[in-house]
Amino acid sequence: MNKIIKNTVALLGNFDSVQEIRRKINTEKSQIDFNGIKPMERDSSDILFDDYMNLCLNVYLKKNKENYDDLVSTFEFVGKTLEVPYEFRVLEDKELNSAKSKYQVKKLMEDAKKVVSKIEDKSIFNGYMKRDTFWGTGSGAYMPKVKDNKLEFLTFDKAPIALMVELSMQYPDIKIDYNYTIDGRITKMYIKQGYTNVVVDNNKDYEEPILYKLITENVKI
Repeated sequence: MNKIIKNTVALLGNFDSVQEIRRKINTEKSQIDFNGIKPMERDSSDILFDDYMNLCLNVYLKKNKENYDDLVSTFEFVGKTLEVPYEFRVLEDKELNSAKSKYQVKKLMEDAKKVVSKIEDKSIFNGYMKRDTFWGTGSGAYMPKVKDNKLEFLTFDKAPIALMVELSMQYPDIKIDYNYTIDGRITKMYIKQGYTNVVVDNNKDYEEPILYKLITENVKI
């Protein structure tokens, strides 16, 4: 099960730089779009869970009831690793039948089987792994809030430390006050010009689900 991580960021320093950062991360997708910091093209194997794909999966679920619980939990997980986290919704019979009437069931089943095949051979996770390497987290910013120089958002698997380091190198006149919370455990750090300084770390006996481990203070990632 994915960890839900609370991230809070305070941008300290040059006012114009703070405003520029806010403009860069505020896109049509989200108030906090990681692509604004480190742009990345979507992988072709990364499935977009739009209304049509949701319908395909629902048709498949109806015909494969023996695997219902496993399939639903898998679809929910895959959706939450997209840049815009998606909560898979099981359609009720009435709305499913209404939606099916707009498409050919045979075509829907073919598409749905392709999705299930991608899940089974793990290729659907290629986009997740690319984001994980690129940003330090496989998910995007969920439930973003921006006020003045402060950013708040959730991630579902890891703390995007690598992304904060990248941001600090792009704006050397900005000091990033970055806190992230996992299961009630808070790690606080300052990041400036690519260097991290862990101020409080009460996760000493906790294996953090992050890509980069901070071994010592003032270490460049």
